[in-house]
Amino acid sequence: DYEDVLDQIGQLAYGPAVADTQPFSFGWERDSEGKPNVGNGSNENPFLVGLTTKCLLRNADRDPSSFVFHMDGTFKLNQVAYPVVVCGVSDRGRSFHLVAIFITPQRLEGLYGTALSALRRMFTAVTSMQLLLKYVLADAEAEQLNAVTQVFGMDSELTYLMCIYHVMAKVHKMLKALSGTLRERVVADI
Repeated sequence: DYEDVLDQIGQLAYGPAVADTQPFSFGWERDSEGKPNVGNGSNENPFLVGLTTKCLLRNADRDPSSFVFHMDGTFKLNQVAYPVVVCGVSDRGRSFHLVAIFITPQRLEGLYGTALSALRRMFTAVTSMQLLLKYVLADAEAEQLNAVTQVFGMDSELTYLMCIYHVMAKVHKMLKALSGTLRERVVADI
């Protein structure tokens, strides 16, 4: 039940003594009773919890021009079908390195901003450095890009990249009204 979830989140809370590979939760505050205030999933009080380790956070501890920051949501990984927002980096060797995940009920700019702000604060707490970005890969969701700009745009020169899958999904959606031959020619040109 909800109280059990709160208890588990509280037990996983970040602290300086957390081992490098020990998972911890973050992105929430404690209420007046000392319990995690993670929200209840409603529109007025959305649920938000981040999970990571110190080692995972250090995956982003590198020159901003040497990696691409990824942010994407996936669904149906939990019982209530909340989106799981995956944040990570890919290096020049095209290897993906997880940094953190967030569980939240909605894909809203404000929640993305809250999650990214928490990630940035946690990165600084663990590494004593600021998380700076240069390249950002996200889907075609404006809320994600706006949140990245809001949280990182003040001290990072951002270049947005779009996942080719999401580009092609949008293209195919827009081309449905065209004839088959014209549609094939447009797709071939891309």
